[in-house]
Amino acid sequence: MDNIDDSYGEVGDLSIKIFKNYLELDWRQLFVDTEGYFADIIKYVIWEDYGLTDDAYPAIFKKLKELEIEEIELLLQTEREKLIKHNLTYQAENALTMLGYLYANNYLFHKFIPTAKEMGTREWKRILVLSEAAETKEEYEIALGVFDAAIKEPGNHTEYLRKEYTKLKKRIKKRLQYECYRPIEMEHNCYKILTSQ
Repeated sequence: MDNIDDSYGEVGDLSIKIFKNYLELDWRQLFVDTEGYFADIIKYVIWEDYGLTDDAYPAIFKKLKELEIEEIELLLQTEREKLIKHNLTYQAENALTMLGYLYANNYLFHKFIPTAKEMGTREWKRILVLSEAAETKEEYEIALGVFDAAIKEPGNHTEYLRKEYTKLKKRIKKRLQYECYRPIEMEHNCYKILTSQ
């Protein structure tokens, strides 16, 4: 891309289209194993510097089997470790973002808060992705914990994420006030979250 005049964006648009078409293929019918298929995509996304893959690739982490998730996680972790070792910070951040999407799309809730802590506030969208996945499944403590872990770490988007954190707390409080109107229910997690806001 660095050597192409893409003033009208046609090459970029074509690249996005081809990439999306490739991802729509049923890779299990391509006679390629999990590692072989995902290793190429992971490396392409990590090293693609123009944001051409950002909106497309998260879909590949859906509808995965448990063993496939484990293999992909190992691929990403290994790649990230190599990048960190060679001080390739930008690419290592891309690998961490991909891990976040893998966990979010498969609702691996126990991974959310530790991953958010690693992410910090250097980028904002990946924190929202994790928190929103937990919120969707009514895992409110985890949704809040994602923000809490992230904003304690340094980064350029701290203030924005603080505002989104405040919005989330208001949404959850409103829902729980509606759901926990009976005294017996106040003994459960809803009471714990409500009184901590």
